[in-house]
Amino acid sequence: MKKIVLLISIAAMALVSSSVASAQGKYGPDSTECIKYLSYYTEYYKQKNYDAALPNWREAYRLCPPTARYSILSDGTTLLKRVLQKNQKNPIYREALIDSIMKIYDERIQYWPKYAVTSYNNKAMDMYNFVKDDPKKLYEVLSATVNELGPKTRADIFLFQLNTAVDLYKNGQLDPESVINVYENAVANFAKMTPKNDTEKRSNESKLADIEGLFITSQVASCDNLIALFTPRYEAAPQVNLR
Repeated sequence: MKKIVLLISIAAMALVSSSVASAQGKYGPDSTECIKYLSYYTEYYKQKNYDAALPNWREAYRLCPPTARYSILSDGTTLLKRVLQKNQKNPIYREALIDSIMKIYDERIQYWPKYAVTSYNNKAMDMYNFVKDDPKKLYEVLSATVNELGPKTRADIFLFQLNTAVDLYKNGQLDPESVINVYENAVANFAKMTPKNDTEKRSNESKLADIEGLFITSQVASCDNLIALFTPRYEAAPQVNLR
């Protein structure tokens, strides 16, 4: 009988140890604290008590691994954007908040590839909404999104990318060829898109028309610029039809 009790005790201890190790693996070395603050902030968040959720989320974000739960990261961007909206007149704090939001998006992309397309698109949209005074930085983020996602990029982002490229061109920070390439790439990606329904199809067609209109009015495709762009291409491969 004693042997049976001893074996049961050993099995129970092994089960507990295994459970603890499993929790530590998912929730990090300080799993108890991670789970505690994760529970606290989640309850406040569900109640839409975002002010109370924020400090508890900060602790959960600090203690928990980014792989513990996707909502730590997705809720984090939502909470920090609310703080950002309240601190528009504090440039230093505002810049720090933007950097934190972008960092969380990068973590979402890195650790949760299942949601990478959404994260890339949301990051680019937030970047466009938040960063108005640094077109070069904005252009880099928008271009990185387009290069990564191709036709999975939100239609708006192609328009924002071209608009930013035109601004940089007018300020002498981007050459005409780069702007023309942005336009050509946008048109090519729109042709590859597969809209989910008629509403999205009409929306995409409207965005493409906006892109074409912006490109025409920008006057980037002047005769001089087109000659400068296509003459070297033609001389390098005169047999290619450039139309």
